[in-house]
Amino acid sequence: MAANTAAETYAGRNAHTSADDPFQDLFSLEDGFYEEGFREGQADGERAGLVEGRTLGLETGFTKFVEAGRLQGKAVVWANVITGGASTGAGTGKKGLKNLQTLYSLVEPGTLPTANTDEAVNDVDDRVKRAHAKARVLEKMVGEMTTTPVSAATTSSTATAESS
Repeated sequence: MAANTAAETYAGRNAHTSADDPFQDLFSLEDGFYEEGFREGQADGERAGLVEGRTLGLETGFTKFVEAGRLQGKAVVWANVITGGASTGAGTGKKGLKNLQTLYSLVEPGTLPTANTDEAVNDVDDRVKRAHAKARVLEKMVGEMTTTPVSAATTSSTATAESS
């Protein structure tokens, strides 16, 4: 007859006692609590992630649309300056009007997409970026000082406040 290894002997001895052992549930207590905590933590994390993602999306979207609104407001003011003849001379011709129309059409409130898709987000980003370029051209034509976009102004003022 072959000799049993120590592990086989130990497993054989504990096999008959594990069913009768009243403390066996206590040995697996930690595993049960770990599993329960993991499931609850995962569910809480999913909820918190949705809330945090939604909040970040709203903040980012708000910042983009504030900038689009600022540029749209400038376009309206420049339309009055250029068409009213109150400009400083340069840029009141057809080229100035064309740039003004392009700027306004890029940031016109009713035409900016509000869907939460990659295409819509990229479209808004592209339109605001192109509107900034048109605004710089019109600022030079009208003779206005160049202003910093809202998003860049917020970032630089935060950096200045942190360094103080």
